[in-house]
Amino acid sequence: MSLSGPTVSSTVLRFSFGKGVVDSNQASPFVGPAHPNFTLNYRQKVSQFSMQINSTVEGGRLEIDVD
Repeated sequence: MSLSGPTVSSTVLRFSFGKGVVDSNQASPFVGPAHPNFTLNYRQKVSQFSMQINSTVEGGRLEIDVD
């Protein structure tokens, strides 16, 4: 799923961080690099089928996938 717009991106990320359910690629080496054309990567803290959120601050783009 790909979403765009700064409001959508910031709302989803604020909700995720507020609940403490994700780590960022800046805070944990286990998250891995962001997808091409994205600058930040976040991953849900579960062992299987984790949600990954890639985002760009400047463009307000957000990509969510589960793997």
